[in-house]
Amino acid sequence: MKYKKYNNELIENVIKDINNGKSKSSISIKYNIPKTTIKYWYNNKIDEKKEKNKINFSTLDYNSYSYILGIYLGDGYINKMNRTWRLRIFLDKRQNLVIDECIKNLKILFPNNKISIIKTKHNYVIINLYSNKLPELFPHLGKGEKYKRKIEFNDKQINIINYDKLMRGLFHSDGSFYIADNKYPRYQFTNKSIDLINIFKFCMIRNGLIPKYRKRKNKIYDIQIQKRSDVDKLYPYLGEKYYIKKFVSL
Repeated sequence: MKYKKYNNELIENVIKDINNGKSKSSISIKYNIPKTTIKYWYNNKIDEKKEKNKINFSTLDYNSYSYILGIYLGDGYINKMNRTWRLRIFLDKRQNLVIDECIKNLKILFPNNKISIIKTKHNYVIINLYSNKLPELFPHLGKGEKYKRKIEFNDKQINIINYDKLMRGLFHSDGSFYIADNKYPRYQFTNKSIDLINIFKFCMIRNGLIPKYRKRKNKIYDIQIQKRSDVDKLYPYLGEKYYIKKFVSL
């Protein structure tokens, strides 16, 4: 038995029709091709895309990945679009240092992807990026509030995370650096997710600190870093989120 051969142009047209919403039955009639053949082509195309988008974690820039992971866990949101995935990061528009650092690390992590900044009428900007690699890079996506989900790292992530950069990203998302009553500067990390609180604690413990957290009445957790020696130890890793006019020199 001889099998009929089909050219690549025909296969591409069939895949295009499927992507445009046409049924396999109508395509079968249009091109006089068995539905099983159409299904085989389409499944192979999906497998090719998956293989193409598969990430080699060993080639990532670990510092940039760890920082963006922290930013995403705090202020990021990933959702499915028609043909790709979208990452949105919401940042305070007054914090130019954070915005610049976020964009710089996104460009390192996604050198071939367009990054756009949307200015809103409110006190924040939205950084947008589209990529099919997002679900594998940041597997904590899901419906609803992030603090209601279990946040833990898989084996691929654990092997490459730079916890100092991760801590910096988390701090840039949900931390603050302030001076109370002209006293020495202080750090604070606040979140509704006990998992993120514990991750931030783990990062601090790696730097020789023994943090404690408290749970407020509004179900928000926070970690206070008030000792001068602790602030001094964290400053090289966390820095500031924006320039403080009354900053006391370290």
